[in-house]
Amino acid sequence: CMGVDLGAIAAATCALALVPVGPPAEPLGQRLLWTGAAAVAVVITIAWGQGPRYQPPPPDVASLQVPGKVTLVVFSDFQCPFCRLLHPVLKEVAEQHPQEIRIRLVPVPLPGHPGSDLQALAYLCAPQDHREQVAEGFYELDVDRLVYQAVENAAVDAGVDTATYAQRLTEDSEQRRIGQMVGNLIVGQATSTIEQYGGDPSGLEACITSDETAAELQRNLERFQRTGLTGLPSVYVHNFLVQGADESLLRAAVVAALEGGKGRDVRWMFGALAALFVAVAGVGLARARRAARRA
Repeated sequence: CMGVDLGAIAAATCALALVPVGPPAEPLGQRLLWTGAAAVAVVITIAWGQGPRYQPPPPDVASLQVPGKVTLVVFSDFQCPFCRLLHPVLKEVAEQHPQEIRIRLVPVPLPGHPGSDLQALAYLCAPQDHREQVAEGFYELDVDRLVYQAVENAAVDAGVDTATYAQRLTEDSEQRRIGQMVGNLIVGQATSTIEQYGGDPSGLEACITSDETAAELQRNLERFQRTGLTGLPSVYVHNFLVQGADESLLRAAVVAALEGGKGRDVRWMFGALAALFVAVAGVGLARARRAARRA
């Protein structure tokens, strides 16, 4: 976005310079000079946007990095479609570099995703060595199907068909009941996943409802807000930032981080653009002075 915006501004600036102030018309050479400058400005901004974006994380995000490792700090929501797309890529990258790469998943439940906050709490409460399995199960979970299943179960309990019971969902008490049933299904999946991989899920429910876990989740939300980022997924690959489910950009950032690269500092782009316009303006001024002397 920055590259496109800057390119548009640069092109507009050059276009204004091409507009003749009055007769006589601006010389062809001067017009070509500014046209070339506009083209170069657009190329610079587009080229600078290629490849991973160098943006060291803020201190509280950097504190999550593992010393001596390339750490991928992943801000994600288990029900976010793009987060789901990126998760297998993150898993593959970690498996390809088991000694060099560590992943720190920071759950950020989004409003409007039923049960996403409970999923985040369950993930934080899962044993460290089984968090990846719990996360994978949550990414694959169809929560809409869980809601429908809860409605079906509630209808059976009420002794009516699903369509008839659905009419009761305008009542707050019934909405809370369905929410509780969906929550139980989510916690049940986390419990069964931990057991499936040989873990001990005892204490999971108590941890989910504890003030300490709620405070940890709140810290995650505040950490994400302080980054100034607005979309998910967002991944800090050491000193590179990848936003969205861009697989090629993520892989490029991983390679750059493993090689110890520092990427392109955007300040140099601003410097290059400024130097370009100063140079073109200087040439134009020199030509104008020569023309004035000849006249």
